[in-house]
Amino acid sequence: MAGQTTDGFEVKRLPEIVEELVARHRADFGTGLNLDPSEPIVQLDGVYAEREASLWELAERVHNGRKLLASEGADLDDVVALVGVVRLPAVA
Repeated sequence: MAGQTTDGFEVKRLPEIVEELVARHRADFGTGLNLDPSEPIVQLDGVYAEREASLWELAERVHNGRKLLASEGADLDDVVALVGVVRLPAVA
């Protein structure tokens, strides 16, 4: 299961998304559907799956952005500013 769980935030990865799309096609159109990689429906699934995977990764970044030990960059600056702390600038 993806999304917020009792164990934290679980991201749905690209292989899972593709697998769900294939299962949905088989449920909608039957098991005789040609799912060869050269088929347009399979190629479109790849495009849609990549976009959905990017959204899941964005959701994870937003979720982690509010946590001190998981945030990075500007998100970390925002989190530590809540308690009056400023990160030291980078040094060579």
